Amino acid sequence: QHAPLAFVPKLRVARGVLFSEVEEATEASAENAESEPAFDTAIYIGNISFDAVESDLRAAFAEHGTVQKLQMPLDRETGRSRGFAFVTMSNTEEHAAAIAALDQTEVGGRTIYVSESLPKEKVAENKKKYKDQRKRNMGTKIYVGNLNFDTTLETLQASFEAFGEVTDCF
Repeated sequence: QHAPLAFVPKLRVARGVLFSEVEEATEASAENAESEPAFDTAIYIGNISFDAVESDLRAAFAEHGTVQKLQMPLDRETGRSRGFAFVTMSNTEEHAAAIAALDQTEVGGRTIYVSESLPKEKVAENKKKYKDQRKRNMGTKIYVGNLNFDTTLETLQASFEAFGEVTDCF
C-alpha cells in the first residue's frame, strides 16, 4: 500500500567543507500530489446514527457534488459508527452547498449536524458554544415527583402552562 522510501543524498559544499543531507522521497508522492484535489477542507458530520453505514452518508452528500473522501470512524469492539464522520468534497462550491443543504437534516433516523471541520484547538471552544445554544433552545427540564397515580400528562402539562410554554412532558 505504501511506496518504498528512497533516500537520495544531497551534497553541498560550504567554505571547502563537504556536507551531506539525506532527503526522503517516494515514487508515489509526485503522482499523489497531482491526483489529489487542490481543495481539501473537510466537512464534519455529527450526531450520526450508530447504525449508519458509509453508503448512507455518501448518498446524501453525492446529491450536492463529488465526494472525494469519506471517513467514518468505527467502534473497535462493535464495528458500528462512533457517531461522527468527515467528508471532503471536490471544490468549494460543492463544499458550501453540502453544508447548507444537509445541516440539521435527517439521515438514518437522526438529525445530523454538518459544519466545516475545525482544528482540534477550536473543537473544545465550539462544544461549549453548542451546549450553551442547546440549553437556550431546549429550555429547562423540571423533575416533578410524588405525583398522584391519577395524574395524567394533560393535567400535568396544563398545570405548568400557567407559567410558560411547555415543550415536552413525559
